[in-house]
Amino acid sequence: MNKIQQIALVIGLIMYLLTPVFSYLIDVSSMTAYERFKPQESQSNAQEFLTHILENIHEGNLGGAITFHLTKEELQSKFGIKEEDYVSVRLHTSYFDRNGYRYMLNKYEGEERLTVIQAKFESLTKEQIFNIFGENTYGNHKYRFEIWYKVGDFMVMFSNTDPDNRNDYNSIMVSPRTTFKN
Repeated sequence: MNKIQQIALVIGLIMYLLTPVFSYLIDVSSMTAYERFKPQESQSNAQEFLTHILENIHEGNLGGAITFHLTKEELQSKFGIKEEDYVSVRLHTSYFDRNGYRYMLNKYEGEERLTVIQAKFESLTKEQIFNIFGENTYGNHKYRFEIWYKVGDFMVMFSNTDPDNRNDYNSIMVSPRTTFKN
């Protein structure tokens, strides 16, 4: 074996041994905010996730790739959402789940469009949410089971998906206040 073959063998061996180290590296630019922050795992992750949403709410996607106002046809062509991915909960309302988010569609003027995006996170107290979004709630809802905010062109609602726990909040729902765009 000559010197070049030995060097190539050593480099190959080093690369082979380092493969498990580099296999854990993930391209965060292709991840959604939900995948990046993992808000369901801890309160601090949830707070970072909600802070990210507040800072970037103008993008209209809660840190995911799917934005508001898209039709079923656009969701199919751009994101591969098939008819069997949808769950119909009542007439003119359906949803699908993707990458930690729940996307809800409602029928408007004959077309189903994405109107609500929901994400769950580790339970936070009312005070923790106020620290992020402030105490200036929409309609003075800070004393109810839901907390509502008007943030730019969006309505934001915090609630708890556990009917037995009315002290903490573990769900955010965002909906545009604007009419549907094409």
